[in-house]
Amino acid sequence: MVELGAGIVRVDFNWDQFQPWSGSDFDWAYVAAKDSDVDNARARGLTVFVTLSNTPGWANGGQGRNYPPYSGQDWYNFVFWVVQRYAGRVWHFGIWNEPDNTDNL
Repeated sequence: MVELGAGIVRVDFNWDQFQPWSGSDFDWAYVAAKDSDVDNARARGLTVFVTLSNTPGWANGGQGRNYPPYSGQDWYNFVFWVVQRYAGRVWHFGIWNEPDNTDNL
């Protein structure tokens, strides 16, 4: 990307993969992979743009990853956790800009 002149890289942070289980349990292998994505991009001088989306089944009654969660607090908790974890490394976030996408329903 750097050789092509790109200055920004988008990294998708899918809630359903970060937190596939209810409660505070995270898939730490997925978290570590995203940590690596962010750190590798920054080490190459790229700005990271994180997109947050996709509801885990436990948060919306198994209706599919593009359905919103039953509780706004669950979504808030995930977003807050991500922003805290990546503070100082990521400044640009996009939040679920395609809620009507039916590809993954």
